[in-house]
Amino acid sequence: DKALYELNGVALLDRVAQAARTAGAHELSVVRTDLLPESDAFDQVLADAYPRQGPLGALITALRHHRERPLLILSCDLLAPSPTVMAEMVSRLDPHDGVIADVGGHIQWLHSVWSPACLPALEAAFEAGTRAVRDGVHALDLVTISSDDASAFANANVPGDLR
Repeated sequence: DKALYELNGVALLDRVAQAARTAGAHELSVVRTDLLPESDAFDQVLADAYPRQGPLGALITALRHHRERPLLILSCDLLAPSPTVMAEMVSRLDPHDGVIADVGGHIQWLHSVWSPACLPALEAAFEAGTRAVRDGVHALDLVTISSDDASAFANANVPGDLR
């Protein structure tokens, strides 16, 4: 489980949570298909409403739970998450539906901020068979934020990536 890989004695999920709190996050949720070990790093685990159906279903699950405020979405396996980048993304949301990180021309769909107002469009895309976030956003007003600091978006797909 990538979320539980440890780097310098700290699970990657806990590193992401710490960075999000430093960036000003008020409530931290994790969308999962299974249980996690107890941790003070996040407030709750949300059961994925669409288990093993792709990341769009997990995004919809989170947006349904957090309908009152913008939602910062982060991958659970970031090596050096940047609170500065997170805070800048949140600050750029209004008046858009979402803010997506662009790192050297590569869109990072799971490093993003979403307005609760985009939920109906994402649900409609999901109901039409879409499972990838990138394929479900055509009706939304998105803005990208460019970063040359690829280290803030580097992730660990296998334990060997932790070196």
